[in-house]
Amino acid sequence: LLLFQLYVGRLKGSFIVKEKNHKSTILGEVRELSTEEISVKTDEGYRLLRVDDILEIQLCQEEVYD
Repeated sequence: LLLFQLYVGRLKGSFIVKEKNHKSTILGEVRELSTEEISVKTDEGYRLLRVDDILEIQLCQEEVYD
C-alpha cells in the first residue's frame, strides 16, 4: 500500500533492501511499479529493485522553509 502511495503522490521514500550479504538504503521516488519490481529515481540515476528484496519502506519527510 505504501509503495502505491509513494508512486501516485510522487513522494520520496527510503528503501532498505537486501543485496547479497548486506543491507543498503536507497532514497528516491517510485517511477514504475509492478508486482515483482519497482523503478526508483535517485539522485544518482534509476535503480530497479525487486519487491522481494525490500525489507523496509519509509516516507521521507521533506523540510519546508518559510
